[in-house]
Amino acid sequence: MHQYGAVQPTHTHEVDQAGAVPQETPPARGMPKGRHNDAASFWLNDVLPEVAAGRRVMFGAERGDTMVGTVQLLTAMPPNQQHRCEVAKMIVHPSARRLGVGRCPMARAIEHASELGKTLITLDTRTGDAAELLYTSAGFEVAGISSDFAWDPDGQARHATTYMFRRI
Repeated sequence: MHQYGAVQPTHTHEVDQAGAVPQETPPARGMPKGRHNDAASFWLNDVLPEVAAGRRVMFGAERGDTMVGTVQLLTAMPPNQQHRCEVAKMIVHPSARRLGVGRCPMARAIEHASELGKTLITLDTRTGDAAELLYTSAGFEVAGISSDFAWDPDGQARHATTYMFRRI
């Protein structure tokens, strides 16, 4: 497992599964019609500049020469929240799920947060998603649930989001 300063998934399926706007999103649901260019734009224009500026750290897990999992740690917080950071975009390639791949970058992200002097890590995840079990097993607790928080990747319905936290 390696820590990367800038990781961009090479498989668009990984990006789509992470909640980025998918290729065939119906525009009638209030979401723009997505394309793989939208996903690439998110990584290149939103994520990578934040990594380069030191406000976001990305951790990755490789199997052989292939990146199969990533997680981001958002470290730049408002002045009244300097004690915390946020986990974002945990992505594990479908072929590597349920093999412990997500645990490696998550453990490194938690360790890094501690090294930065952070005492609280927060995240949000789709309620009922398999990732919720991973987060719970990594010591995160449920803080609350918000209904109709975000659109499903296919744009067909909104889903609830579970807010979680972990003290370190």
